[in-house]
Amino acid sequence: MDLRICFVTPEYALYPPFGGIATHIRTMALWMARNGHDTHVVCLSRDRQPGTEQDDGVQVHFAAPKRIKPRRVLAIIARLPGLANVREAYSGWDLLENSLGAWLTVRSLERKAPFDVIQCGDYGGLAFWGVWPIKKKGRLLLRGQGLIGMYPSLMDRPGGRFHHLLEWVCAQRADFILANSHYIKNTYSVKYRVASDRLGVLYRPYDFPDYTERIPTPTESPLILYVGRIEVAHKGVDILLDALHRVHTHFPNVRASFIGKVVPAMEERFGQFLQENQSWVTYYGPLKQSDVFAHMRCSSMLVLPSRDEAAGGVLVEAQFCGLPQIATRVGGSPELVQDGVTGLLVDPENSDALAEAILHLCTSAELRQQMGQRSREQARARFDIDATMTRYVRVLETLLHEGDPRTAL
Repeated sequence: MDLRICFVTPEYALYPPFGGIATHIRTMALWMARNGHDTHVVCLSRDRQPGTEQDDGVQVHFAAPKRIKPRRVLAIIARLPGLANVREAYSGWDLLENSLGAWLTVRSLERKAPFDVIQCGDYGGLAFWGVWPIKKKGRLLLRGQGLIGMYPSLMDRPGGRFHHLLEWVCAQRADFILANSHYIKNTYSVKYRVASDRLGVLYRPYDFPDYTERIPTPTESPLILYVGRIEVAHKGVDILLDALHRVHTHFPNVRASFIGKVVPAMEERFGQFLQENQSWVTYYGPLKQSDVFAHMRCSSMLVLPSRDEAAGGVLVEAQFCGLPQIATRVGGSPELVQDGVTGLLVDPENSDALAEAILHLCTSAELRQQMGQRSREQARARFDIDATMTRYVRVLETLLHEGDPRTAL
Protein backbone atom coordinates (compact mmCIF):
# COMPACT_ATOMS: atom_id res chain seq x y z
CA MET A 1 0.00 0.00 0.00
CA ASP A 2 1.07 3.58 -0.63
CA LEU A 3 1.57 5.53 2.59
CA ARG A 4 1.34 9.18 3.52
CA ILE A 5 4.28 9.61 5.87
CA CYS A 6 5.90 12.50 7.69
CA PHE A 7 9.45 12.55 9.04
CA VAL A 8 9.93 15.02 11.91
CA THR A 9 13.61 15.84 12.30
CA PRO A 10 16.02 18.51 13.60
CA GLU A 11 18.22 18.11 10.50
CA TYR A 12 17.75 17.44 6.80
CA ALA A 13 20.63 17.27 4.32
CA LEU A 14 19.17 19.61 1.73
CA TYR A 15 21.46 22.31 3.14
CA PRO A 16 24.53 22.23 5.41
CA PRO A 17 25.38 20.89 7.90
CA PHE A 18 25.36 17.44 6.29
CA GLY A 19 25.43 15.44 9.53
CA GLY A 20 24.63 11.77 10.02
CA ILE A 21 21.00 12.22 11.04
CA ALA A 22 20.39 14.77 8.28
CA THR A 23 21.75 12.44 5.61
CA HIS A 24 20.00 9.39 7.05
CA ILE A 25 16.57 11.03 7.02
CA ARG A 26 17.05 12.35 3.50
CA THR A 27 18.07 8.90 2.27
CA MET A 28 14.91 7.38 3.73
CA ALA A 29 12.62 10.15 2.51
CA LEU A 30 13.95 10.05 -1.05
CA TRP A 31 13.51 6.27 -1.21
CA MET A 32 9.93 6.53 0.05
CA ALA A 33 9.12 9.18 -2.56
CA ARG A 34 10.75 7.19 -5.38
CA ASN A 35 8.61 4.20 -4.44
CA GLY A 36 5.29 5.99 -4.67
CA HIS A 37 4.69 7.13 -1.10
CA ASP A 38 3.41 10.63 -0.28
CA THR A 39 6.47 11.78 1.64
CA HIS A 40 6.81 14.89 3.79
CA VAL A 41 9.60 16.12 6.05
CA VAL A 42 9.11 18.65 8.83
CA CYS A 43 12.55 20.01 9.67
CA LEU A 44 12.91 22.18 12.75
CA SER A 45 15.42 24.91 11.97
CA ARG A 46 16.45 28.03 13.86
CA ASP A 47 18.46 29.22 10.87
CA ARG A 48 16.14 28.92 7.87
CA GLN A 49 12.94 30.82 7.17
CA PRO A 50 9.77 28.70 7.48
CA GLY A 51 8.52 27.46 4.14
CA THR A 52 8.21 24.45 1.84
CA GLU A 53 10.76 23.24 -0.71
CA GLN A 54 10.78 20.28 -3.10
CA ASP A 55 13.52 17.66 -3.00
CA ASP A 56 13.08 15.07 -5.77
CA GLY A 57 9.50 14.28 -4.82
CA VAL A 58 9.86 14.95 -1.09
CA GLN A 59 8.05 17.97 0.32
CA VAL A 60 10.33 19.54 2.90
CA HIS A 61 8.62 21.90 5.34
CA PHE A 62 11.03 24.04 7.35
CA ALA A 63 9.56 25.01 10.71
CA ALA A 64 10.74 27.55 13.26
CA PRO A 65 10.57 27.15 17.05
CA LYS A 66 7.37 28.51 18.59
CA ARG A 67 7.98 30.85 21.49
CA ILE A 68 6.22 29.73 24.65
CA LYS A 69 5.57 31.99 27.60
CA PRO A 70 6.35 29.89 30.67
CA ARG A 71 3.22 30.83 32.60
CA ARG A 72 1.06 29.20 29.93
CA VAL A 73 2.50 25.75 30.40
CA LEU A 74 3.77 25.64 33.97
CA ALA A 75 0.63 23.77 34.95
CA ILE A 76 1.41 21.09 32.36
CA ILE A 77 5.08 20.90 33.32
CA ALA A 78 4.15 20.48 36.97
CA ARG A 79 2.24 17.30 36.06
CA LEU A 80 5.33 15.58 34.66
CA PRO A 81 6.84 12.99 37.03
CA GLY A 82 10.34 13.28 38.44
CA LEU A 83 11.03 17.00 38.00
CA ALA A 84 12.77 18.02 41.20
CA ASN A 85 13.23 21.66 40.38
CA VAL A 86 11.00 23.64 38.00
CA ARG A 87 13.90 26.03 37.33
CA GLU A 88 15.63 23.17 35.54
CA ALA A 89 12.92 23.47 32.90
CA TYR A 90 13.96 27.00 32.03
CA SER A 91 17.44 25.80 31.04
CA GLY A 92 15.91 23.39 28.55
CA TRP A 93 13.02 25.60 27.49
CA ASP A 94 14.21 25.79 23.88
CA LEU A 95 13.49 22.05 23.56
CA LEU A 96 9.82 22.68 24.25
CA GLU A 97 9.77 25.52 21.74
CA ASN A 98 11.50 23.37 19.13
CA SER A 99 8.98 20.58 19.55
CA LEU A 100 5.99 22.92 19.48
CA GLY A 101 7.16 24.63 16.29
CA ALA A 102 7.60 21.28 14.56
CA TRP A 103 4.27 19.83 15.65
CA LEU A 104 2.27 22.93 14.82
CA THR A 105 3.55 22.45 11.28
CA VAL A 106 2.62 18.75 11.35
CA ARG A 107 -0.91 19.54 12.53
CA SER A 108 -1.27 22.19 9.84
CA LEU A 109 -0.39 19.60 7.20
CA GLU A 110 -2.78 17.10 8.74
CA ARG A 111 -5.68 19.49 8.38
CA LYS A 112 -5.28 18.98 4.63
CA ALA A 113 -4.89 15.20 4.87
CA PRO A 114 -3.92 13.04 7.87
CA PHE A 115 -0.67 11.12 7.84
CA ASP A 116 -0.75 7.34 8.06
CA VAL A 117 2.43 7.28 10.14
CA ILE A 118 4.69 9.94 11.62
CA GLN A 119 8.33 9.17 12.38
CA CYS A 120 10.11 11.48 14.80
CA GLY A 121 13.70 11.51 15.99
CA ASP A 122 14.23 10.85 19.67
CA TYR A 123 16.98 13.27 20.70
CA GLY A 124 15.92 16.45 22.49
CA GLY A 125 12.35 15.31 23.09
CA LEU A 126 11.33 16.56 19.64
CA ALA A 127 8.27 14.29 19.73
CA PHE A 128 6.98 15.81 22.99
CA TRP A 129 4.07 17.86 21.62
CA GLY A 130 3.15 14.91 19.43
CA VAL A 131 2.60 12.65 22.44
CA TRP A 132 1.68 15.04 25.27
CA PRO A 133 -0.88 15.58 26.66
CA ILE A 134 -3.00 13.80 23.99
CA LYS A 135 -1.74 11.46 21.29
CA LYS A 136 -3.64 9.82 18.47
CA LYS A 137 -3.34 6.06 18.71
CA GLY A 138 -1.14 3.88 16.56
CA ARG A 139 0.66 6.38 14.34
CA LEU A 140 3.84 7.62 16.02
CA LEU A 141 7.12 5.83 15.41
CA LEU A 142 10.06 7.09 17.47
CA ARG A 143 13.35 6.56 15.66
CA GLY A 144 16.07 5.68 18.14
CA GLN A 145 19.08 7.71 17.03
CA GLY A 146 20.58 8.69 20.37
CA LEU A 147 19.50 9.93 23.79
CA ILE A 148 21.00 12.27 26.34
CA GLY A 149 20.91 9.36 28.79
CA MET A 150 23.76 7.83 26.79
CA TYR A 151 25.98 10.81 27.58
CA PRO A 152 26.48 11.31 31.35
CA SER A 153 28.49 14.49 30.79
CA LEU A 154 25.48 16.13 29.13
CA MET A 155 23.14 15.10 31.94
CA ASP A 156 25.13 17.27 34.35
CA ARG A 157 24.73 20.43 32.29
CA PRO A 158 21.98 23.00 33.02
CA GLY A 159 18.77 21.66 31.53
CA GLY A 160 20.15 18.13 31.24
CA ARG A 161 17.62 16.56 33.60
CA PHE A 162 14.76 18.34 31.86
CA HIS A 163 16.12 17.18 28.50
CA HIS A 164 16.17 13.61 29.83
CA LEU A 165 12.64 13.97 31.18
CA LEU A 166 11.24 15.06 27.82
CA GLU A 167 12.90 12.10 26.12
CA TRP A 168 11.59 9.78 28.82
CA VAL A 169 8.00 10.97 28.26
CA CYS A 170 8.35 10.49 24.50
CA ALA A 171 9.75 6.99 25.00
CA GLN A 172 6.85 5.99 27.25
CA ARG A 173 4.12 7.33 24.97
CA ALA A 174 5.36 6.51 21.46
CA ASP A 175 3.64 3.57 19.79
CA PHE A 176 6.89 1.90 18.79
CA ILE A 177 10.61 2.68 18.99
CA LEU A 178 12.81 1.62 16.10
CA ALA A 179 16.45 1.87 17.16
CA ASN A 180 19.42 2.30 14.84
CA SER A 181 21.51 -0.19 16.83
CA HIS A 182 21.20 -2.83 19.53
CA TYR A 183 23.15 -0.51 21.82
CA ILE A 184 20.42 2.13 21.50
CA LYS A 185 17.70 -0.49 21.97
CA ASN A 186 19.37 -1.73 25.16
CA THR A 187 19.59 1.85 26.45
CA TYR A 188 15.84 2.24 26.01
CA SER A 189 15.24 -1.06 27.77
CA VAL A 190 17.56 -0.52 30.74
CA LYS A 191 17.64 3.25 31.32
CA TYR A 192 14.18 4.20 30.03
CA ARG A 193 12.37 0.99 31.07
CA VAL A 194 10.61 0.54 27.75
CA ALA A 195 8.94 -2.86 27.36
CA SER A 196 10.52 -5.22 24.84
CA ASP A 197 7.31 -5.47 22.79
CA ARG A 198 7.66 -1.77 21.93
CA LEU A 199 11.28 -1.99 20.78
CA GLY A 200 12.95 -3.10 17.57
CA VAL A 201 16.23 -2.64 15.70
CA LEU A 202 16.65 -1.69 12.07
CA TYR A 203 20.03 -0.39 10.96
CA ARG A 204 20.15 2.75 8.86
CA PRO A 205 19.77 2.24 5.12
CA TYR A 206 22.58 3.43 2.88
CA ASP A 207 22.20 4.37 -0.76
CA PHE A 208 25.62 4.04 -2.37
CA PRO A 209 26.25 4.59 -6.07
CA ASP A 210 28.86 2.78 -8.11
CA TYR A 211 31.38 5.59 -7.75
CA THR A 212 32.31 4.34 -4.29
CA GLU A 213 34.80 1.97 -5.96
CA ARG A 214 38.29 2.40 -4.53
CA ILE A 215 40.98 4.59 -6.04
CA PRO A 216 44.43 3.09 -5.28
CA THR A 217 46.60 5.19 -2.99
CA PRO A 218 50.40 5.11 -2.77
CA THR A 219 51.36 2.29 -0.41
CA GLU A 220 54.35 4.26 0.88
CA SER A 221 52.19 7.26 1.87
CA PRO A 222 48.97 6.03 3.56
CA LEU A 223 46.17 8.55 4.10
CA ILE A 224 44.26 8.55 7.41
CA LEU A 225 40.73 9.97 7.28
CA TYR A 226 38.50 11.33 10.04
CA VAL A 227 34.87 12.28 9.31
CA GLY A 228 32.61 13.82 11.95
CA ARG A 229 32.29 16.69 14.38
CA ILE A 230 35.70 17.85 15.48
CA GLU A 231 35.19 17.88 19.23
CA VAL A 232 36.39 16.20 22.40
CA ALA A 233 33.50 15.14 24.63
CA HIS A 234 32.00 12.47 22.36
CA LYS A 235 34.12 12.08 19.24
CA GLY A 236 37.46 12.01 21.08
CA VAL A 237 39.37 14.00 18.48
CA ASP A 238 41.92 15.02 21.12
CA ILE A 239 42.87 11.34 21.43
CA LEU A 240 43.31 11.16 17.66
CA LEU A 241 45.54 14.25 17.57
CA ASP A 242 47.81 12.75 20.22
CA ALA A 243 47.91 9.43 18.35
CA LEU A 244 48.73 11.12 15.05
CA HIS A 245 51.77 12.82 16.55
CA ARG A 246 53.15 9.42 17.52
CA VAL A 247 52.24 7.86 14.18
CA HIS A 248 53.99 10.62 12.23
CA THR A 249 57.12 10.24 14.35
CA HIS A 250 57.38 6.55 13.44
CA PHE A 251 56.01 6.84 9.90
CA PRO A 252 56.90 10.28 8.47
CA ASN A 253 55.24 9.65 5.10
CA VAL A 254 51.77 9.34 6.63
CA ARG A 255 49.08 11.90 5.72
CA ALA A 256 45.83 12.81 7.49
CA SER A 257 42.58 14.44 6.39
CA PHE A 258 39.76 15.84 8.55
CA ILE A 259 36.19 16.42 7.36
CA GLY A 260 33.54 17.97 9.60
CA LYS A 261 32.55 21.00 11.60
CA VAL A 262 34.88 22.25 14.32
CA VAL A 263 32.99 23.02 17.53
CA PRO A 264 33.93 26.36 19.16
CA ALA A 265 35.64 24.74 22.15
CA MET A 266 38.03 22.91 19.82
CA GLU A 267 38.85 25.74 17.41
CA GLU A 268 42.04 26.93 19.12
CA ARG A 269 43.61 23.52 19.70
CA PHE A 270 42.66 22.13 16.30
CA GLY A 271 43.79 25.29 14.55
CA GLN A 272 47.16 25.05 16.26
CA PHE A 273 47.44 21.37 15.29
CA LEU A 274 46.77 22.22 11.65
CA GLN A 275 49.28 25.06 11.65
CA GLU A 276 52.02 22.94 13.20
CA ASN A 277 51.42 19.99 10.85
CA GLN A 278 50.29 21.64 7.62
CA SER A 279 52.80 19.67 5.55
CA TRP A 280 50.90 16.41 6.12
CA VAL A 281 47.46 17.31 7.61
CA THR A 282 44.56 18.80 5.62
CA TYR A 283 41.21 20.10 6.85
CA TYR A 284 38.30 20.24 4.37
CA GLY A 285 35.48 21.50 6.59
CA PRO A 286 31.95 20.01 6.45
CA LEU A 287 31.18 18.40 3.07
CA LYS A 288 28.11 16.94 1.39
CA GLN A 289 27.92 13.17 1.25
CA SER A 290 29.09 12.72 -2.34
CA ASP A 291 32.25 14.69 -1.55
CA VAL A 292 32.83 12.62 1.60
CA PHE A 293 32.62 9.47 -0.54
CA ALA A 294 35.17 10.93 -2.93
CA HIS A 295 37.63 11.35 -0.05
CA MET A 296 36.89 7.86 1.27
CA ARG A 297 37.66 6.36 -2.13
CA CYS A 298 41.23 7.60 -2.05
CA SER A 299 41.99 7.21 1.67
CA SER A 300 43.75 4.28 3.32
CA MET A 301 41.69 3.97 6.50
CA LEU A 302 38.96 5.68 8.52
CA VAL A 303 39.59 6.40 12.20
CA LEU A 304 36.76 7.03 14.68
CA PRO A 305 38.22 7.54 18.21
CA SER A 306 34.87 8.10 19.96
CA ARG A 307 34.33 8.29 23.69
CA ASP A 308 30.71 7.33 23.01
CA GLU A 309 28.95 6.45 19.76
CA ALA A 310 25.27 5.62 19.35
CA ALA A 311 25.37 4.05 15.91
CA GLY A 312 28.54 5.08 14.04
CA GLY A 313 27.04 5.49 10.59
CA VAL A 314 30.29 6.82 9.14
CA LEU A 315 31.79 3.37 9.74
CA VAL A 316 29.25 1.84 7.37
CA GLU A 317 29.91 4.56 4.80
CA ALA A 318 33.59 3.63 4.95
CA GLN A 319 32.73 -0.04 4.52
CA PHE A 320 30.73 0.64 1.36
CA CYS A 321 33.78 2.47 0.01
CA GLY A 322 36.03 -0.50 0.80
CA LEU A 323 37.86 1.41 3.53
CA PRO A 324 39.12 -0.40 6.66
CA GLN A 325 38.03 1.19 9.93
CA ILE A 326 39.69 1.78 13.28
CA ALA A 327 37.16 2.48 16.04
CA THR A 328 36.82 2.32 19.81
CA ARG A 329 34.93 -0.31 21.79
CA VAL A 330 32.07 1.97 22.76
CA GLY A 331 28.36 2.20 22.01
CA GLY A 332 27.25 0.76 18.70
CA SER A 333 30.67 0.68 17.02
CA PRO A 334 31.48 -2.97 17.91
CA GLU A 335 28.23 -3.98 16.15
CA LEU A 336 29.62 -2.59 12.91
CA VAL A 337 33.38 -3.21 12.98
CA GLN A 338 34.51 -6.85 13.03
CA ASP A 339 37.80 -6.66 14.87
CA GLY A 340 40.54 -8.11 12.70
CA VAL A 341 38.15 -8.67 9.78
CA THR A 342 36.81 -5.34 8.55
CA GLY A 343 38.98 -3.19 10.79
CA LEU A 344 40.44 -2.85 14.26
CA LEU A 345 38.87 -2.03 17.63
CA VAL A 346 40.79 -0.35 20.46
CA ASP A 347 39.89 0.75 23.95
CA PRO A 348 38.65 4.34 24.31
CA GLU A 349 40.78 7.02 25.95
CA ASN A 350 43.96 5.25 24.85
CA SER A 351 46.01 7.24 22.35
CA ASP A 352 48.88 4.72 22.48
CA ALA A 353 46.61 1.83 21.47
CA LEU A 354 45.05 3.98 18.76
CA ALA A 355 48.48 4.91 17.40
CA GLU A 356 49.54 1.25 17.36
CA ALA A 357 46.42 0.28 15.41
CA ILE A 358 46.99 3.05 12.87
CA LEU A 359 50.65 2.07 12.47
CA HIS A 360 49.64 -1.58 12.03
CA LEU A 361 47.51 -0.67 9.02
CA CYS A 362 50.00 1.89 7.72
CA THR A 363 52.68 -0.77 7.43
CA SER A 364 50.56 -3.38 5.61
CA ALA A 365 48.93 -2.42 2.33
CA GLU A 366 47.89 -6.06 1.88
CA LEU A 367 45.98 -6.08 5.18
CA ARG A 368 44.28 -2.81 4.28
CA GLN A 369 43.18 -4.30 0.96
CA GLN A 370 41.84 -7.46 2.60
CA MET A 371 39.91 -5.56 5.28
CA GLY A 372 38.55 -3.16 2.69
CA GLN A 373 37.21 -6.00 0.55
CA ARG A 374 35.57 -7.69 3.54
CA SER A 375 34.12 -4.35 4.60
CA ARG A 376 32.45 -3.84 1.23
CA GLU A 377 31.01 -7.37 1.29
CA GLN A 378 29.61 -6.86 4.80
CA ALA A 379 28.09 -3.49 3.99
CA ARG A 380 26.32 -4.74 0.88
CA ALA A 381 24.93 -7.73 2.78
CA ARG A 382 23.75 -5.85 5.88
CA PHE A 383 22.80 -2.34 4.80
CA ASP A 384 21.37 -2.54 1.28
CA ILE A 385 18.84 0.27 0.94
CA ASP A 386 16.12 -1.66 -0.89
CA ALA A 387 16.14 -4.58 1.54
CA THR A 388 16.27 -2.31 4.59
CA MET A 389 13.56 0.07 3.40
CA THR A 390 11.26 -2.78 2.37
CA ARG A 391 11.42 -4.01 5.96
CA TYR A 392 10.85 -0.46 7.15
CA VAL A 393 7.65 -0.14 5.09
CA ARG A 394 6.42 -3.44 6.53
CA VAL A 395 7.01 -2.03 10.02
CA LEU A 396 4.93 1.05 9.14
CA GLU A 397 2.10 -1.02 7.66
CA THR A 398 2.03 -3.30 10.70
CA LEU A 399 2.00 -0.30 13.02
CA LEU A 400 -0.81 1.30 11.03
CA HIS A 401 -2.93 -1.83 11.36
CA GLU A 402 -2.14 -2.15 15.09
CA GLY A 403 -0.11 -5.33 14.72
CA ASP A 404 3.26 -6.20 16.27
CA PRO A 405 5.96 -4.33 14.29
CA ARG A 406 8.60 -6.76 15.52
CA THR A 407 7.17 -9.41 13.19
CA ALA A 408 8.23 -7.25 10.23
CA LEU A 409 11.88 -7.04 11.32
